Amino acid sequence: MNFGKILNEPFADYLATDCVGSHRINDVLPRPRVYFEKHIAKQHGERADTPAFLFGRLFHCLALEGEAEMVKRFVVAPDVDRRTKAGKEEFAAFQAQAGGRDIVKQADIDLAWQMVAGIRAKPAAVAMQARGSPEVTFRHQLASFAVQARVDWFDGEDPAGPLCINVKTVETLEDFDAQFCKFHYYRGDAFYRLVVAKVLGVEPTVPQMVNLVVEKSPPYECAIRVPDAESLDVGSREVMQRLAVIARCYESGEWPGEPNEARRVSLPSWKTKEAA
Repeated sequence: MNFGKILNEPFADYLATDCVGSHRINDVLPRPRVYFEKHIAKQHGERADTPAFLFGRLFHCLALEGEAEMVKRFVVAPDVDRRTKAGKEEFAAFQAQAGGRDIVKQADIDLAWQMVAGIRAKPAAVAMQARGSPEVTFRHQLASFAVQARVDWFDGEDPAGPLCINVKTVETLEDFDAQFCKFHYYRGDAFYRLVVAKVLGVEPTVPQMVNLVVEKSPPYECAIRVPDAESLDVGSREVMQRLAVIARCYESGEWPGEPNEARRVSLPSWKTKEAA
């Protein structure tokens, strides 16, 4: 396993490490046992590869690495009726010739192209990708464990500081502000900034974090969303809290679950006010 700034690391290799990433830190609180079982003991099995995850990989590949790379990794499924014997045989032959490539629908390819067109129609988005590299891994060894982040696009020469771009997809652009909190994107941005800063040897506030948001429905517009200082500050505190819990668990060898003691459960404040 390599450390530092890593170009061209296969995504499968990135996922195969035991390093702490931006998604894993979400599992450590409130019960570190969940983190241990999922990511260390691996008792919960691999995450299911849903159609949404598959499309996400397809779109990221086309948008960030280009059509030639997409063709190497993805292939369109033939239009056959797999309910029939002939259709099953034809599809089996197709799979054998696919060479391990992910199989997608033509509709997914078409949608990905429409979304890429949305990016290319935004001059500021095009300018941000005029320099730099896609899918850059940053990995750093801490005292008890390693952390890693895979930046969708990285430009280390931006005059305002190292530029980290993460690509997000939404149904409509208006959805993003709510998802920024709901899906902990603010925490992920803070985590990425911390790992990149550690690898580059700069202060945590130096790397720039940008979210390139693209619609999955008409008009397939692209927007640029930059987390403000307060969001990154809150995210940084939550990241450091979670990393400290992981460090204590590694050092002690104990990953606590739900406490034995009973606790009271209460109604939310809005409900008690409504009842009053």
